[in-house]
Amino acid sequence: MEINDKIRYTFERTEVLLEPGELLSSYNNTTVHYYMLTVPMYLEFEGRKADSETVVREGKITWQKPKLLTPSYMLRAEGFSEEARKALEILASENSDLAMILYSLRMVRDSEKMDIVSLPLTSVAKKISDDIGKRGDLHSAVIKGMDEFWDVSLSKFIQGIVSKSAYLSQLPDFMGQSTVGIDQNGFPVITR
Repeated sequence: MEINDKIRYTFERTEVLLEPGELLSSYNNTTVHYYMLTVPMYLEFEGRKADSETVVREGKITWQKPKLLTPSYMLRAEGFSEEARKALEILASENSDLAMILYSLRMVRDSEKMDIVSLPLTSVAKKISDDIGKRGDLHSAVIKGMDEFWDVSLSKFIQGIVSKSAYLSQLPDFMGQSTVGIDQNGFPVITR
């Protein structure tokens, strides 16, 4: 399977089990605490059931206050594997004419953790989601991804939260300032 096919396959199997309770801020930096849950690749090779263990990767992603930009600027993101960078290139090329909002982001590598838990993924997801709910944490997410390309799954989550935040909060702000308009297809474009 070629790398683009592997990326698409990973995108299709990535699922956000718990979205953050708040969108990315229009006026401040936003940090999202993520829990990436995957079924370990080695279980298949060892002949064990896929629901016998779960890999839990935990980390933070920080977005700076957003700015308006063109799609090619998003390729400057740092801290991702070659596969995840290729995924960002694919996403940028599919939306090359659109006005976008810049979220400078940084993966905080020093706070990343990885644990292997001897429980099915669904049980682990429920426990983490319940803990997040009890804390009232509005900036945490639980994501089900692919073990081999977990950071590609993370890039899919990033793209989703950025798009949702842009369309539901930031774009209305920029349109109110006449910085962004809508083209004949209903897509946002930079007003020149």
